[in-house]
Amino acid sequence: MTKVLHTSAVVHGMKYRVNLRDGARYYVLLRTVRGPAHASEDGDEQVVRGPDSRVRGFSTPLKKLGVPTTPTVRPLSASTVTVSWKPVTNATRYTVTFASTASSKQRTVLTTTHTSVTLDGVRPKAMHLRPIFYVRVVADRWGLVKHSSKPRTATVLAGNARTPVAFTTTVATYNLLRTQFDDDAGRSWTKRFTLSGKQLRGVGIAGLQETGWGKVDGKRPVSVVAKAAHLTVAKHPHGSKPCTTQNQPVLYAAGKFTVVHCGYQKISAKGTKGIDARYATWVELKDRKSHQPVLVVNAHLTAYTSTHSSTSATAQRARAAEAKQLVKLIGQHRRSGEPVVLTGDYNSYPGRWATTPSTSSPLPGTRVPTSPHAARRTASTRRSTTSTVRARTTSPSTTSS
Repeated sequence: MTKVLHTSAVVHGMKYRVNLRDGARYYVLLRTVRGPAHASEDGDEQVVRGPDSRVRGFSTPLKKLGVPTTPTVRPLSASTVTVSWKPVTNATRYTVTFASTASSKQRTVLTTTHTSVTLDGVRPKAMHLRPIFYVRVVADRWGLVKHSSKPRTATVLAGNARTPVAFTTTVATYNLLRTQFDDDAGRSWTKRFTLSGKQLRGVGIAGLQETGWGKVDGKRPVSVVAKAAHLTVAKHPHGSKPCTTQNQPVLYAAGKFTVVHCGYQKISAKGTKGIDARYATWVELKDRKSHQPVLVVNAHLTAYTSTHSSTSATAQRARAAEAKQLVKLIGQHRRSGEPVVLTGDYNSYPGRWATTPSTSSPLPGTRVPTSPHAARRTASTRRSTTSTVRARTTSPSTTSS
C-alpha cells in the first residue's frame, strides 16, 4: 500500500520550491487558475479554473548510507549489556541483532535511533544463544537500504546479577613471532609488529610473547607494538625500568589502570637439555575508578627442544613442570581474594597429557585467555586470543572470562 501525501500551494509565477525527502516517489499536477491575486479557488466566483496538466511522477535520489563500525559490547550484569557504536552517515535508524555464531541467522533485539542502548533481560540460554554470542548493528535509511557491521563477540557476567562489579576490561594475548623472522608475505618485523599493535587497539590488558625489550635495528620491539596499540608497556611504578627484559611483556591502558608493582621470574625446569630458559612476567594493576587490584601473569612455555619435537614426552614434561612453577608464582604474588588474569602462549594442544598447562589446576579466581595452539615459524604472526574480563568485589573467584 502506497502512502499518499496531498499538499497544494498557490504559486504566482513559474517556479515553486519545496523540501522533499530523499529516496521517495512524488507526483506533480499543475492546475491553472485565473482571478485576482487575493482570490481563493474554493468558493470564489471570481476565480476561473483552467485545465489540469498531466500527472508527472519522479523520485528523489537516496543519500548514500555509511557502514556501521563494529559495536562495543559491555556486560553489566548476568542479564544486562550495553551496546554502543559510532554514528553512521545518513542512517535514520539502527537495529541491534544477536546470533549464536558469526554466520548463523540474526535475531532482532531492538530498533532505535540512538547510538547506545542498554539491554536488560539478556539470558543467552533462554534466547537460544551460546554463552559467547555475536552482536551486530544494522543501519538503514528509511528502510530502503541496510548495511550491517561486523560481528562483535559478547557475553554476560557470570553469577548473580546483583553482585557488584568493580570493573570490566578486555584482555588479549598475542605471540608476535621473533624479530629475526619475516612472514610469508616477506614483511619485516617492524611492519608485522605495527600491524599487530593496531589489532590490539581498544584492549585494556595485553600479554605478548616473543616480543623483546632489547633494541633491534635501533628500536625496541615492545615499544613498536605499544605505540601502534595505544597502550603502555608495564614498568616499575617508581622508575623507567620495565617489569621484564625478557620476551613476555605486559601492556595496559594507562587511562584505566596504574601499575602497583611487578617483576619476572624464571619458570624453566632444571635438568632438561636443549630447552631455552623460560620466564613469566607478573604485574599487579589497579583500576583507576574502583581501585580494585588485579594480578596479570604472562608466560611463554616450551614448544620443543633441540632434540625433541613439540609432541614428544620430553617437551610435554617440560611444559607441565613450567605450568606448576607458574601456579606457584601466582600464589607468591597474589593477594588474598585478588582476581588473576593469566595470558600466554602455552604451546598446548587438545588431546595431550592431562598435565598440559591449560589443565594444570590454576588457583581459584584465575581465568586463562590463552593462545592454546602454537603456529608455524613461517606464519605472519602467532595466534592471538581476546577475552572480556569482569572483576568483582566479592569472593575469591572474582574474575570470569
